[in-house]
Amino acid sequence: MRARICTISVVLIISIATLTPVIVSAISSSYSYSAVYIVDGKANGIYHSLRKGTATIDGHAFYNGSKENWADGVTPPGETVTYCLYREKTGFDTSYGCVNHYVSKNNDKNNVAEIKESFPSKLDSDSSRYYLVIVKSNNGWKIVGSGTLSTP
Repeated sequence: MRARICTISVVLIISIATLTPVIVSAISSSYSYSAVYIVDGKANGIYHSLRKGTATIDGHAFYNGSKENWADGVTPPGETVTYCLYREKTGFDTSYGCVNHYVSKNNDKNNVAEIKESFPSKLDSDSSRYYLVIVKSNNGWKIVGSGTLSTP
């Protein structure tokens, strides 16, 4: 009987030690977009599950070579893309601020513009209702991007 209790105890300790890194590891959620002007995650029903703490965006963006027929120029202009993070809730949604990301006219699929920034306000709740609003100049040039949102 004593050997059985000892065996069960060892199995439990090993199980807890194995699962602990999963429990305390960071949580992340993937995002991707294609934008001529604005992409609103809430309007498109694209939500992210994040824990409270500092949220970080880690990804890249580039011009994919396509543009609207009314866009000016032969080459893309280079511009700032702004990523704003919100949490949907009853009443007014909560904003956690915005980060800016410059995409050069030379950024294409072979030369992407990297971003790794933390949002200015810490997330105050574990939730599956976080969303991004991504805005760029309404100049007719299409930018695509992807990456992850993560919290500790």
